Amino acid sequence: MPESDALTADEVAQLLRVSRNTVYNLVKRDELASYYVGRKMRFSRADVENYIARSAVSAKAAGAKGFTAGAGASGAHASV
Repeated sequence: MPESDALTADEVAQLLRVSRNTVYNLVKRDELASYYVGRKMRFSRADVENYIARSAVSAKAAGAKGFTAGAGASGAHASV
């Protein structure tokens, strides 16, 4: 694997636009694959892209089931 394909947790966090702790939580929940080089956790670009693709499919499936982003408990949207 070329070195450019090895990403740090910070780089993955930037790609996903989440915090580094969220990246570690994804690993802990077995949602994102990682590996170690010595004591350093690394991620392959392919694994991150696969996670993004799976997440997009999950989001589409949730939308098909009637879930909408921003809906409250009653399903009503607040007017601004």
